[in-house]
Amino acid sequence: MISMTEGTKQVRIEKELSDILYKDLRFSLIASIYTALLFVYGLSPTAPKNALLAWLAVMIAVSFIRFNEIRKYTTDFSRRSLRHWQKRFRFFVTIAAAVWAFGVYYFFPENRPLYPAYDIFIVAGVTAGGVNSLSTDRISAGIFIGSILMALFFRLLSETSEIYLLEALLTLMFLAVLVFIANRFYHNQRETLEIRCHYKEATEKLAESENRLQIIFDNTPAAVFYYDPDLNLIEANQTFFKMTGLPRDTVHDANLQALRKPEILSVLKKALQKEPFEIEDELQLRDNPPLWIHIKAAAVFKTKTDIIGGIGIMTDVTEHIQTLEAVRHRANYDTLTDLPNRSLLLEKLKESLKHLKRHPSHLALMFLDLDNFKETNDTYGHDIGDKLLIELSRRLKKHLRAEDILARIGGDEFILVMNALPRDIKAAKAAAKTVAEKIIQNIAVPLHINDTTISTGISIGIALTSDHHTRLESLLRNADIAMYRAKRPDSEKFDFFDSETS
Repeated sequence: MISMTEGTKQVRIEKELSDILYKDLRFSLIASIYTALLFVYGLSPTAPKNALLAWLAVMIAVSFIRFNEIRKYTTDFSRRSLRHWQKRFRFFVTIAAAVWAFGVYYFFPENRPLYPAYDIFIVAGVTAGGVNSLSTDRISAGIFIGSILMALFFRLLSETSEIYLLEALLTLMFLAVLVFIANRFYHNQRETLEIRCHYKEATEKLAESENRLQIIFDNTPAAVFYYDPDLNLIEANQTFFKMTGLPRDTVHDANLQALRKPEILSVLKKALQKEPFEIEDELQLRDNPPLWIHIKAAAVFKTKTDIIGGIGIMTDVTEHIQTLEAVRHRANYDTLTDLPNRSLLLEKLKESLKHLKRHPSHLALMFLDLDNFKETNDTYGHDIGDKLLIELSRRLKKHLRAEDILARIGGDEFILVMNALPRDIKAAKAAAKTVAEKIIQNIAVPLHINDTTISTGISIGIALTSDHHTRLESLLRNADIAMYRAKRPDSEKFDFFDSETS
């Protein structure tokens, strides 16, 4: 909502003043006709009856014309400007004032002591009523009061008696008092309308702001919820119920303990004691699929120190986490066999060597190379070659223990790391030899790929260490050397690295 300009506010206030003016007119016209009847009745012994009746007829006619103005204002206001209606009102007020002024002046009783007092009493009542009904328009009030009282003033002044002179001066004083009162009434009503206008504008702004916030609250893709210090749910948007799987109709009965996630509940509780808190965690409720969410919570304060609850915002970051995981996976795993690549292998090898320091044992690194893979690839094509590597990986996995590592470092080369082998070197070699022999036997079994039978073999070089200071490059190089020795025709297809023979 755009704030009203000062000019717009003034127009609104003028319109409301005009509405009050026309609204009060109906009662004041009835009162005016009634007073005119009293005026005619009271002065009938002192004035010509025909003239009085003619004056009364004119007064009633003017009053009915002004009644009609009320109808026109109500039905035709939008067709004319506000200034037009104000001018029309003042015009007919001037006519009514002129009729009253004529009656006061012309029918003023002479040489009848009681009747002038009656005349003055009627004038006082009419003008005082005018102050009440016309004060929302100072010009109309001034015209009406001034015309009637000035007519009385000049009529009294025309009399020769000193008492009339005194009454004339009192009339002027009465006029000044009524003008002052009318002006005060006008300012009071205007100030009241200005306050009402400001209040209405503030209320409209507040309502629009609340509506805007409600739209954001209801339609934001994040789950937004309010809770009290006991973690009772106070309010939540639709996304919250969709994300958590909680029924919408439980909003006022639910407790966030139902999330059953200590890490998330800890965030909500900490937010009620400290600065805003946030965390990323996996959330699974009911039969919903697991979600990764980012949740941030902050305290809601009634005063600077009085915490009345908290607000939480949960965002579904599952897709983001999955994307990061996919990127991380592509960076660390071979795209063909889904085995760890060289980069991840080196990281895992570092951890394996650190493990030797804490848990003395042996580690065996096997360098595996598929025999004649280039000829197979050239003969049968890369598609067959890729499927051969995938099948080889599947067979190698069968020989893995939970603590072992299998990686593809390129082409037809694989690395198998056997962790936690016995501390005794002979027992460690025996365990590695057993696995190597099983792998060689398994790979020697012909493979059937796309109606093609392929026979192949594998050569394995083995390097053992129990020293956690062993360099990774040295360990890999030693296993590579042993693998090339295993390819010799007189070899058993596997060989252990021996520093003396190498």
